[in-house]
Amino acid sequence: MQLDYNNYHNKKNILYNELEEFLLSLGEDISIFGYNGLITIRKIKAIMYVIIKDDSLIIYLNNQKYLINTKRELIEIFDKVEKAYDEN
Repeated sequence: MQLDYNNYHNKKNILYNELEEFLLSLGEDISIFGYNGLITIRKIKAIMYVIIKDDSLIIYLNNQKYLINTKRELIEIFDKVEKAYDEN
């Protein structure tokens, strides 16, 4: 896991912190990179892209865009994230 918490861990965005915790639970082969406000989550290849917007997230996963405003919305896509992880 390659992660610089000073740059990518966002204490103000609770949804991102929940997502990050879930991703870390999937396995040690997850890498998280940030560049120009876009966070890329990778295993062998990119699994998803995340943009943090104030208290919400924009997640691009399997060519679909998800706007996440609540913890419930985030939890609802965890199965899709896990499936993308397993297929990678």
